[in-house]
Amino acid sequence: MGRRMAVDRPLPALIRFPLPDGGKDSGDLFYLSSGLAQAGFIFWEPREWRRVVGRRREVELICTFVDSRALRDWKKSASARAFFKSHQVEPLVCTTQDLLLDGDDVQTCACKSHEFLYLARQPFAVESALICGHCRGRLPAYALKAEWGVGSWDHAQRRVTDLWMRSDLYESWAERQLRELSSDLNARGRDVARRVSAAKGIPVLYVLYEEIDGPRMKCPGCRRAPIATGWPFPAKKCDSCLLAW
Repeated sequence: MGRRMAVDRPLPALIRFPLPDGGKDSGDLFYLSSGLAQAGFIFWEPREWRRVVGRRREVELICTFVDSRALRDWKKSASARAFFKSHQVEPLVCTTQDLLLDGDDVQTCACKSHEFLYLARQPFAVESALICGHCRGRLPAYALKAEWGVGSWDHAQRRVTDLWMRSDLYESWAERQLRELSSDLNARGRDVARRVSAAKGIPVLYVLYEEIDGPRMKCPGCRRAPIATGWPFPAKKCDSCLLAW
């Protein structure tokens, strides 16, 4: 029997807080929610603070956690611990809500172990760029170590993609960065993949930018015939060069 797919999904939530200092310094509430978003525990949007009706000294945060582990562990985050220590407050309620999500198709990997990973571009800033090679779920961003450089590379590739799509002046340069295997952006991405591979002790394949006219027929590294992945994208891979496309 094959391994069972283990994926997790985003969870909307409502968290109730007493207002710090009776509401005199409520701006810190926004630093708390921004910190949770930056650390990858919640999506940037929807993210809304509301005063509790009939309770002037309480506020509610409506947000969406990236998965069940994030909902369970968010109070251990650096921003939450600093907030609780500074204001001597704790959340009063934390319940999941039945809300419609734009991120319903987002899947977080919940596998206990990994045979290999993909390092790939991602559409949403809160998502991790690392994909499980078995369940196709994203590894949660809060579980990645800063020294791996995944977040900084992903930020760079999104900026280059934005230049390619929006800038006439830098369009050609940005396209080369995305498509050419030897470009600075792709060299940096492959280096990040090697670092993650060394840290986790498993292969990490770097996913090249998808070609408009279909997948490459040969590996751009060794020029050999690739292996089919069985996925729509990446559809092909080369285990020797640790590349996928």
